[in-house]
Amino acid sequence: MGSTNLDSRSFGLNDEVNLAVPDAILTGHLEQDFQHDLTTSRAISYGQWSGRPWYEKLQEWVGCILEHQQ
Repeated sequence: MGSTNLDSRSFGLNDEVNLAVPDAILTGHLEQDFQHDLTTSRAISYGQWSGRPWYEKLQEWVGCILEHQQ
């Protein structure tokens, strides 16, 4: 599960990790979850994303600052 990039930043800074699980039941559940996510998702264009409300942009900005307080 996952898609770690094989570079120093991904392993060191981003704390990325993959997990290999040879379990058909678990992978079946994960596939179902993914398919459900696809059916409840919608595509967003760059124009829609860049035109989001100011308060969403503010929340993202504050979240970015807090994330880097480690």
